[in-house]
Amino acid sequence: MSKMQRQLNSREEFAAKLQEMLAEVGRLIAEREPNPVLDKVELQLDAVRRWTADGQTPTQEQRRWLELGPYSFSRLDPENKDPELCAIKPWLSELHWYFYDWPTH
Repeated sequence: MSKMQRQLNSREEFAAKLQEMLAEVGRLIAEREPNPVLDKVELQLDAVRRWTADGQTPTQEQRRWLELGPYSFSRLDPENKDPELCAIKPWLSELHWYFYDWPTH
């Protein structure tokens, strides 16, 4: 059995995609009705940003705290009817798993 191919292959790619997702989620929050699920996604993305800023390595506790990927897939448009939300869910999951398996190099 082969492992799934990662979309993010470096900390630089991770940081760029994190910033992109923070901007996109912020835009969605500003343009839509209040949505506690999007608010929680933004909170989690911001925590990841703070914990990885300036080359920091997140702690094991921080990596275990994050539930961005599973939460996004189960709670953010679970019926997959919103194309904008469907478009960000795979990237939120990718960010989650990159953060969880934080590289040592």
